[in-house]
Amino acid sequence: MQEEKARYKEKEEVKNKEDSNRYNCKIMFNPDEQDEFWNSQHEWKVVSWKLHSSSGVHTLMTDEGLVVHMLIEKKYPLKKEIVMQMLKLKLESKEDSTMAMGNDTISQEGTLLI
Repeated sequence: MQEEKARYKEKEEVKNKEDSNRYNCKIMFNPDEQDEFWNSQHEWKVVSWKLHSSSGVHTLMTDEGLVVHMLIEKKYPLKKEIVMQMLKLKLESKEDSTMAMGNDTISQEGTLLI
């Protein structure tokens, strides 16, 4: 019986990890500004913003341990306040690179699409 419970628990952990990975991929590849994730930005306090230019990804980390991976080539519905936090921190990168704001715009709702 114990062995069966252990196998069930292991299967649940794998399923939860798969669901989490699927959700993370949805956020990274299919950002939807109506998604609860993006609507919770008012709770974020960005503590780190890093560029991984070799993989084309930049990463935000919050004080509560949230890690957001974003593709450089994609636009994300970041609130103006989050972008300001990012700019104050400055981009960290171990590789030589530049990141231009280009044609990015701030919408009337105060969302910067980068």
